Amino acid sequence: MASISVHALGRRVGMYVANKAVNPNQAELLGYGTEIILGSVLKLVVLFSIAALLRVVYEVSILLLLDCYGKHLL
Repeated sequence: MASISVHALGRRVGMYVANKAVNPNQAELLGYGTEIILGSVLKLVVLFSIAALLRVVYEVSILLLLDCYGKHLL
């Protein structure tokens, strides 16, 4: 069974976007950015899945927003 990694998927998407839209020389940079975005989305999916199982989605959402924007409020 072939395993799928975030690194490999990000690299493939970056190469595809670079070849279709931008400059093929930027494939590595776009792959790295895609890898970061995919990793972050995967972490959020896991976080909210666990929060849904524990029935604390509202609390987790508030804490996540406060972590992101609370630093600017102080």
